[in-house]
Amino acid sequence: MDKRKILSTIEVKYNDKAVKVNLYYSPCKRIIFRFSYGELEIYYHTIIGQEKLKNYCIEFLKKNKNFFLNRPYYKEGLYIFVRGKKKYLTTDIHLKNNQTFFYYPKNSIDPIKQYKRDFLEYATIKIKEYSKKMNIDISDYKIRTILSLSYYGCFMKKDRQIKFDYRLFAFKDEIMDSVFYHELAHYFEPKHNDRFYTIVQLYCPDYFKYHFYLTHGYFQGDLDVYEKSINN
Repeated sequence: MDKRKILSTIEVKYNDKAVKVNLYYSPCKRIIFRFSYGELEIYYHTIIGQEKLKNYCIEFLKKNKNFFLNRPYYKEGLYIFVRGKKKYLTTDIHLKNNQTFFYYPKNSIDPIKQYKRDFLEYATIKIKEYSKKMNIDISDYKIRTILSLSYYGCFMKKDRQIKFDYRLFAFKDEIMDSVFYHELAHYFEPKHNDRFYTIVQLYCPDYFKYHFYLTHGYFQGDLDVYEKSINN
């Protein structure tokens, strides 16, 4: 559940485009910018005026030109990204197996519930496959989905749990896989040090490329790199 307190949404003009920015309340007086799954977010204290915020946004965007902006992973009532593909929402059971659509049951008010179930099924299969490949026994681990503001996944060796942000399901398989390998590597090394990244890259040689896609909202991976290049 998303417990953040959204204040409002503003539009900032940048490079002749209107960039949508979600504003969230933060008790901290410092302004925090976050780019999350295709959307720009600002966490701030309400004593700061919106015009000043817009100026800060423009400065931020000038310094961070590689983000894929204005394309959230999910648009209510319209579409959702699934494994790097944009799919239109439907409750029509006849379209359940149509790759253009994301089907969720009519009696389900929120398509995200089905999205979480589908991601958990996918992640469980992949984690079992990759743990076997890495010679790791996680038979007593529980795999869970969460909505996280600070990480994509979390390996909890002591609690025998592996958690993943369900929004990862928006990305292409190889980008998701890089996160799965990342978390499984924590079985051997809890810290993000040279040894840890050596283990990750042993199983995912293009890890840092996929990490860039992940942090910049490139759901479609290389295809988004091409689209960015022709639009800039």
